[in-house]
Amino acid sequence: MNYNLPKNLSELSSISKGDYPVDKWEGAVNFVIIEDHIALIKRSETMPSHSGQIGLFGGHRKPEELDPIETALREFQEETSISSDRLAVRGLVLPVKTSRNKWIIPVVSEFEGSIKNFSEIVESNGEWDNLVLAPLDLLKDHTLWQHAQTESSTSTHAIFFLPLLKEHCIYLHEAEETFLLWGATAKMTLNFFQK
Repeated sequence: MNYNLPKNLSELSSISKGDYPVDKWEGAVNFVIIEDHIALIKRSETMPSHSGQIGLFGGHRKPEELDPIETALREFQEETSISSDRLAVRGLVLPVKTSRNKWIIPVVSEFEGSIKNFSEIVESNGEWDNLVLAPLDLLKDHTLWQHAQTESSTSTHAIFFLPLLKEHCIYLHEAEETFLLWGATAKMTLNFFQK
């Protein structure tokens, strides 16, 4: 797959044309592509932030980390118990501001192995309860996405969301409910496909 993505912060800054504070990033997430799917996680209900929500492997930048790729690879390894050596980094996607006003940079990586292999070796560090492998074709089909608007006294915001139906996705553990992709993770996903 040809991604044609920026490979570093300098390249990302040049395509953002000053619209995004690329130098102010506070965390990174990892779009892990496995065969023709993206790995999403359902965060644990016990997490202090974004509990129960669908997200990506990733987290906060450590003070010594100068590159979002470094943060994304470290977080992937911590959250999955899989060596980050199993990932081939393909590039960066435009930053997204979270509901907690944090700028997060998505890193796109490919897992060097099969879905079956990944599913057999992945282990949660407690930050997530379930893994959802969503097909790329599902995520990039704009006709399946839904949106709503929220209004405040100062602005209007669009919220995009996509049900991750069990008949289209692979769930690591059986789940009674259908998970919903929304919020910053949805925005990152849409940015990736609009690159």
